[in-house]
Amino acid sequence: MAKISCIIPAYNEGLRIEAVLRVVYGHPLIDEIIVVDDASKDNTQSIVKKFPDIRLIVNKENKGKSFSVATGIIESSGDYILMLDADLHGLRSEDITSLVDPVKKGKADVSMSIRKNTPAWMKLIKVDLMVGERVFPKSMVMSHIQEMMALHGYALEVFLNRIVIKNKYAIKTVFLKDVSDDLKTTKKGLFAGIKLFLSMWRDILKTVSFWEWLYQNVALSKLVIRE
Repeated sequence: MAKISCIIPAYNEGLRIEAVLRVVYGHPLIDEIIVVDDASKDNTQSIVKKFPDIRLIVNKENKGKSFSVATGIIESSGDYILMLDADLHGLRSEDITSLVDPVKKGKADVSMSIRKNTPAWMKLIKVDLMVGERVFPKSMVMSHIQEMMALHGYALEVFLNRIVIKNKYAIKTVFLKDVSDDLKTTKKGLFAGIKLFLSMWRDILKTVSFWEWLYQNVALSKLVIRE
C-alpha cells in the first residue's frame, strides 16, 4: 500500500499552523506528518510539539521554503508527498482526501489545488501554478533534490512545474472552495508585505524567465484532466 508523507514548511506561523495540523493529524490517508520549521522566532515549534506523532525538523538558520520542503522530502518515508502551506484558512479533512485520492488511486500523476482566493484567470484555465497544496510521487523529485535545496527561497513551485511539464504528468485540479491563505501584507504589514512580495518574484525570476512563467500557465493547463 502506497504511503503518503505530508510535508509542511513553516516560518513564524504560530498564529496559523495549529488549524492546519488539526486537519491533517490523524487523517486516514496520511501516514506521516513532517513540519520543517525554518528557524522561526515565534511559538511555531511549541505549537507543533502539541501533536506527539508529528515529526518536527528545525533549520538552524533561515533557509527558505525550497530548502525546507526538500529537507522534509529527504527525511520522509512515503511513496507520495502531500505538500501543504502552514497558513491556510478553512482547510477541511475532505479537502485532504480530495487532493490525495486521485494520485493514490492512479487517476492522476499529480494533484494541485485551486483556492478560494486564487486569481480568477487561474481558475479559468483550471490551474494555479503558484499554489502550495500539491500531491506528487516522491520519485518525481528525488533526482532533483540537491537542485531544490539550492533554489532561491520562493522558487519551489515553478521548479516543480518544470518537472511536471517535462514529464507530461497528468494533473488533477482540486477546487478547495473554502480554503484561502493570508496575503503577505496581512501577515507582515503593508510595507514589509510588499517587500516580501517583490522578493518572491525576484526568486521566481532567478529560476524561470517571465516568458517561461507565462508558458507554464499554458503547459500546465493542457495537462489538466478534463472531466
